[in-house]
Amino acid sequence: MGTIQLREISGPVGTPMYQFPKDPGDDRFSRFLRPGGYDVLNIAGPGDALLPALALEHKVPALSSAQFTLQMIKAPQLQTFCRP
Repeated sequence: MGTIQLREISGPVGTPMYQFPKDPGDDRFSRFLRPGGYDVLNIAGPGDALLPALALEHKVPALSSAQFTLQMIKAPQLQTFCRP
């Protein structure tokens, strides 16, 4: 399942940080899957849940729904818009 690119949730919001999770190996997100073999993410349930792990990476008690969404979006590229 690879990794996701974490983004800043304060300061310059959305600025790329680093790849998460940092664990070595090909199947890094397997620890955040619900049991049962259906490849469903354990967002906030019992066991090793994704939301608390992301909050720990950002050194905050909890992420808001908007902050969580910012982390989970896969943007194909970075586009900068500026006025002439």
